[in-house]
Amino acid sequence: MKRDGRELLGIRLKRHYYSRLFGKDVLDVNGRLIGKSVDAFIDIKTFRMKGLMVEGGLFPKRIVLGNGIIGKIADEFITLNEPLIQKLPGMKVFDSKEKEIGTVTGYCIPYTKTLEMVHINLYSQNKEYHIPIRCVESIDEIMTLCITEEDIIKENYPKAED
Repeated sequence: MKRDGRELLGIRLKRHYYSRLFGKDVLDVNGRLIGKSVDAFIDIKTFRMKGLMVEGGLFPKRIVLGNGIIGKIADEFITLNEPLIQKLPGMKVFDSKEKEIGTVTGYCIPYTKTLEMVHINLYSQNKEYHIPIRCVESIDEIMTLCITEEDIIKENYPKAED
């Protein structure tokens, strides 16, 4: 088994290899720091890695980046296979009940250079809501929230027109 590259993702690995993933800088394809890898999500039935937990850099909180966007694992860093920020608009959004509730229409990265909010168009309301990044659980080919659609409506997160 090779010790670096994509071979580490989605295959059965011995436990000690996973420790090599932690503390590495995670960069997008343009070299922008996305964060640091701090944990891995493992399927306990297959012992395959499902994603990396990343914090710092672009994210003010811990967030899971799924295997679908992980590119290469090198000795010093991990790269994504495409620019994460440019991938967000148009991404399907699922709530904590695994219901597809909308699509990402934009995002907010203020002067702090951290992703603060994602703008989501809720299908049921046909309105755009600004969801704090703390409500985002994971990003892969889709975005998964840790709240429900009802929570978004009830909490009255700022709408684009407000």
